[in-house]
Amino acid sequence: MLGQLGHDKNVGTCDTQQLINEVRAFLQDKRYLVFVDDIWKTSVWKTIQYALDDNECGSIIISTTRNLDVANKIGGVYQLQPLSLVDSRKLFKLRIFGTKIKVFQINWLKYLQRFYENVEVYL
Repeated sequence: MLGQLGHDKNVGTCDTQQLINEVRAFLQDKRYLVFVDDIWKTSVWKTIQYALDDNECGSIIISTTRNLDVANKIGGVYQLQPLSLVDSRKLFKLRIFGTKIKVFQINWLKYLQRFYENVEVYL
């Protein structure tokens, strides 16, 4: 979207209000789906909300946060349960090694398994 606004390279040099105005103008008559991951402050959410004004076109904004105060300000709170130990191991391995496991990685996995067995996990 920023590329379509002419900001292909250096968004950091733009004035915040100018960028918000351009985003609002660009999305004025469009239906959009925006996913904002890991919002930490309500002030950030307020800026995002202001930039993505409801244009009555059926747009959707999905956001995630670990901060319950932020979640309550955003509205529509859905609290997820933590991953099980097995699933968190799978996710960790996937993030570290990708989808293909090589021989040296198998040795590393054995080390991780011993590590997990000796550490209490708090989620």
